[in-house]
Amino acid sequence: IKLNEITGNKARTTSFELSGGKIELTKAQVMSLYLLNKQPDAQEHIYTGGIKAAPVVARGEKGRRARIQKSFEVIKVTPEDVDEIIGSMSKEEKALADGIGKFFTDYTAEWGNEVSEKLYGYRKFTVENYFPIVSDKNYINQVFGETTDMTLKNMGSTKSRIKGANNPIIIEDVIDVFTRQVDSMASYN
Repeated sequence: IKLNEITGNKARTTSFELSGGKIELTKAQVMSLYLLNKQPDAQEHIYTGGIKAAPVVARGEKGRRARIQKSFEVIKVTPEDVDEIIGSMSKEEKALADGIGKFFTDYTAEWGNEVSEKLYGYRKFTVENYFPIVSDKNYINQVFGETTDMTLKNMGSTKSRIKGANNPIIIEDVIDVFTRQVDSMASYN
């Protein structure tokens, strides 16, 4: 796989006509959806709340010049829609995505567990097939003026998932997610 063809400003988007509307995703975003779809918690978000593509700089189909592509609409999807999107992946792309998922589950989780065992006395990072869920901020209840503790100890990936949460999910670039998660968990450790 040539990374510059699936991620970054040379990545092309593919348009998918789904039951709930049209969405354009890069291959790296398709890989994220593939990994998210392996988790029951993420499936709640995907199939109840819907999906929304994260902004990307992409060429688009047929080599159009690079542009910032933003998605403002949440697309409701069915399992068949997601299967269609995931079906566009090559076996090499699936292998890369699976490797990223395995790295999160086997390595970054262990970095976090090393710390949580020292701080709290238990292994906090135990989600199978872990991949970070990023919810659409427009659908999250927040108290006006509320501030949050932004220390490493309280970053998003250290928080428990909320059972039954089903607000729309942002489909990000798998390489961006990998970079951010590895950096965050290494810093946490």
